[in-house]
Amino acid sequence: MCVIISGSTFPRLKQTQPNGGNGMETHTALRGHIDWYPDLANLDKVVEGKTKMIFPIKGMPGIVEVVSKDHLTKNNDPTPTKMDGKGVLSTTTTANIFELFRLCGIPVAYIERHRPHSFVALHADMVKLEVVGRVAADGSYRRRNPSKHEQYERLPEPVIEFFLKTSGKKWGDIDLPDDDPLALYRNNAFELYHPAKPLNEQMSISIRASDVFPSVLFFFMDSVMLKIREFAMRALLVLDRAFAAWGYTLCDVKFEFGFTRDGRLVLADVVDADSMRVRCPDGIERSKQAFRNNVPLEEVKKGFEMIAQVSGFFSQPEVATRIIAELA
Repeated sequence: MCVIISGSTFPRLKQTQPNGGNGMETHTALRGHIDWYPDLANLDKVVEGKTKMIFPIKGMPGIVEVVSKDHLTKNNDPTPTKMDGKGVLSTTTTANIFELFRLCGIPVAYIERHRPHSFVALHADMVKLEVVGRVAADGSYRRRNPSKHEQYERLPEPVIEFFLKTSGKKWGDIDLPDDDPLALYRNNAFELYHPAKPLNEQMSISIRASDVFPSVLFFFMDSVMLKIREFAMRALLVLDRAFAAWGYTLCDVKFEFGFTRDGRLVLADVVDADSMRVRCPDGIERSKQAFRNNVPLEEVKKGFEMIAQVSGFFSQPEVATRIIAELA
């Protein structure tokens, strides 16, 4: 297999049945031609997390169905909170945002919406990083830079940050100061820091980048990281402008990337109200941050509904055309 990034091909360590071509023909042809399952319960899941499940598409290798649950989590709480309708709202927002990204030329695993609470996508070998784009100061960024910015203050320039995906404060046999540490990439290695403390008060922990990208040859690591940063920055700017056009204020958003079976780098997973901090025109926090702030669940759901509703405008071609012109 090879890694295909912006027209270039990078060898990978493992081969897993490439389907030929650049994969875009298959991606486009599948839209509208995937049969519905009679019963998901009879299928083996590819993976299951706290808020979603991923199933294989019968007879279509390399294609999966991503099913969102009616669950919310916060602060590493092992027990999810149930919010009726959350799966449908998350899928609505994700589908609309991924349609916008595709119209703006950002490669995505998403193919099309499949059911009210699910969509179909290319199966991706996920990178073990959370990629966070920021246009305003909040969260761990503000805690790492306590004297620089007021909460929700617009940053002078958009910022892309990387966080290593971990659990149990461990990376293999390495003890970590906290889960999901800030990961600074340098010279084929990641320097890890507590995500919410000033860097000048810490000693870093170093890990090999090849452990985070096990299927990418090390001498292409710089190119892969540059492309992830490039795609994430474009997605951040597109989403920021899309929300701003309707009076909403984006603060930050989490992206995840992966490699398809034919080696293409794509933006994958989901992008929903769980993934971002957004304030509505009324100035009230309406994303999952409201849940973290212990806002009553009915108000949290109202925010998810508002974000899903406004995202319905994002997938219109004229919106993408305007944003592309603004970013040119």
